Amino acid sequence: MDEKEKRDNEIKWGIERFQQLINPFGSSDVRAAIAELTDAGIKDPGNELSDILDSFMEETGIPMDDVDITAIAFEHLLQKAREEFDDIASIDIVDDHDFSVVGNYMCSSVDYTSEGMETLMIELSKLDTETLDKLFANDFTTWFFDSVEITREEIEELQTKKC
Repeated sequence: MDEKEKRDNEIKWGIERFQQLINPFGSSDVRAAIAELTDAGIKDPGNELSDILDSFMEETGIPMDDVDITAIAFEHLLQKAREEFDDIASIDIVDDHDFSVVGNYMCSSVDYTSEGMETLMIELSKLDTETLDKLFANDFTTWFFDSVEITREEIEELQTKKC
């Protein structure tokens, strides 16, 4: 390794070390948050996560050291999915069906009751094909379906049982 390569490696290591020291979040938590945003179709998940964090701290007054970075990513995505469900199908997955986020750092997830899941599945089974197509084509609603393990086939099976 020549001197230039050695210097470049030292600079790279210095930058990484600096970022580790000023970043209060564990790398696994950040990775989980970025992965969820990416899975939801966010094209620049690092920038989006930074914006989500800034907004969250501004709105709540909670200092960065006390933020669950993965949970706020989930909260953001659940809200986006909620807006899309409302726009596409007039369904409120939060207020009417009790879906929420359980924050647990890299193990954060979308939570729900069995009753909430059942009532949502019934409501989804009443939708026409065009509306279901729109829901399953949308990045945020698809992220939601994946998060709670709802498949189109399950919905269509319920539709068939009603006939």
